[in-house]
Amino acid sequence: MWGFPAGLIGGRLYSWRPAGTRSAALVGPVCDLEGGLGIWGGVALGTLVGLWRIRRAGASMALFMDVGAPALLVAQAIGRIGNYFNQELFGGPTTLPWGLEISPSHRPPGYLQYATFQPTFLYE
Repeated sequence: MWGFPAGLIGGRLYSWRPAGTRSAALVGPVCDLEGGLGIWGGVALGTLVGLWRIRRAGASMALFMDVGAPALLVAQAIGRIGNYFNQELFGGPTTLPWGLEISPSHRPPGYLQYATFQPTFLYE
């Protein structure tokens, strides 16, 4: 029960960019409407809080980490699905049949003439 909110807060802190964002000035990293979730911040803070709670309960930290490890794989997979819908973290231009069509508003400068890109987040 403690790991999820800690992971959410850690993910927000990891990806928070305070400069120039209106929402960051108002509510900070936890409720930043212009940011995302950094998986490594979520893993770090979620793990630290989880270990703290396990230690307080007197349970085995090694067993806790063994049980929690598969959840990291699931979290990473969910994050990659989000990359598809957000049209981010794609690779270079491609003509391969599995190329990902990226809308012009999400293409990086210098690549506006290309329509399909490598889905590198899918390869991960």
